[in-house]
Amino acid sequence: MSMVRLTSQSRCLIRYGYENVNVTVIAKLFKRKYSEISVSSIQDCQDYLNYCKNNEIDLNSAVFRGTLYELFSLKVLQNHLNGRNLIKVGGAYDNGIDILGKWDLQAFYDKVSQSEKDKLIKIPSTSLLKQSNVFDGSISLKNDITILVQCKNSVQKMTAKIIRELSGIYHYHIGSQKNLKRAIATHYLFLASPTRLTPQAIKQLDQSPIPIIHMRLDPLVLNQVDADTDRYLLQNWNEGGKLHSVYLNIMARKLLSGFKLELQLQALIHQQSLLN
Repeated sequence: MSMVRLTSQSRCLIRYGYENVNVTVIAKLFKRKYSEISVSSIQDCQDYLNYCKNNEIDLNSAVFRGTLYELFSLKVLQNHLNGRNLIKVGGAYDNGIDILGKWDLQAFYDKVSQSEKDKLIKIPSTSLLKQSNVFDGSISLKNDITILVQCKNSVQKMTAKIIRELSGIYHYHIGSQKNLKRAIATHYLFLASPTRLTPQAIKQLDQSPIPIIHMRLDPLVLNQVDADTDRYLLQNWNEGGKLHSVYLNIMARKLLSGFKLELQLQALIHQQSLLN
């Protein structure tokens, strides 16, 4: 059995409510080719700002901006998109993934109106719902869905090359699954970026046989009113943080048919900020 060593970072799992995200769970999420996964000891935006203050980290550096963006993306996924037990990972063993965890699709299904649920008897067989507990299937919508997240806080548009790289990353992570059809139905790859997809990237995305979701999310920006503004207080980073769009590729739309996911996410789009 492949073992996962969490070294001193394991204490942060309990601190942030991840009592159930132990070595065994992480090993199941990342059970291919790993002997060690580096889990960041900081899983919260404010804690990261505190760390930066204590260690005099340059707030203009690419490392700072990238890390804060990853932690903010985690916060948005967990607080607004029903992510569960999400963990920021990193280091030599992340293999292209910045965040991993579970996705509670049951919460989305529960919000579907009864009249819409009554129509699900005609839903295509390609929908995840047909394989789930809703239709007496073996997949639990609450517990069995995994998300893999890559964050790119870049000023450049997301290109077709990036999408092709994501496909390779995805197959690496599910490569040891015996039932590939089930693995694809239960593993969703998110790409978070503040920039749009190029037309070629959209074409590449829709041609992909794996479910990919692009989340166009602005980074947090410091609202520095005056010289006395505390740069290390999260509430002062209240500029930006807006979700502009969520794009599901064709495979994701097929699998998530019946959840009314895009309709539900409209309520989040264009809110002033998702910081809270």
